[in-house]
Formats: sequence, structure tokens, C-alpha cells
Amino acid sequence: MFPAWIAGATVVPAPPGRVLPDASFTRFVEAQRLTVLDLATAFWHEWVNELERSRQPLPPSVRLVIVGGEKASPQAYAAWQRIAPRHVRWIDGYG
Repeated sequence: MFPAWIAGATVVPAPPGRVLPDASFTRFVEAQRLTVLDLATAFWHEWVNELERSRQPLPPSVRLVIVGGEKASPQAYAAWQRIAPRHVRWIDGYG
């Protein structure tokens, strides 16, 4: 969080309770107009699956997604490339 604050960004914590990588998470990202997401790899995998399954578009505010904690699967990344607009950067923070 500190690097975000130093850069003048606002940190938006997840809503209270259980956060699932489903349509409600996508709506939360859209409602908060989040531009940068830092997600655990397992959460991102599930979110990508949900976006692909539901054919729900990525919220237009998103410009950078950082994924880390474990290795991202090539299948999820291929799906991400089909889902995410070209202007959305994706950074693998693993290792």
C-alpha cells in the first residue's frame, strides 16, 4: 500500500465479507472505477474464468493488472488476452 500512497494513489480495500472472483467483483471494480488491480494468481485465474464464461467485459477503468504469488497458467493468460483490451497492461509479479 505504501508505494501506492507515495505515488498519490488511493488504496481501495475489498468490501467487508467474502470477496469472490465473480460478477460482484467485476461490479465492485467498475463502481469504484479502479484503474490498477493487484491480485493473487489463484483469484485472477478464477476471475478470468468468470469473465470468459459470462462474456462480461472488463471494466473500462482498468488499465493495469498485477498478478503474483504463484505461477500464472498459460491457458488463463491466453483467455486474458482474448478478454482484455490491448491498452490494459498485465504484469506477472511472480518470482
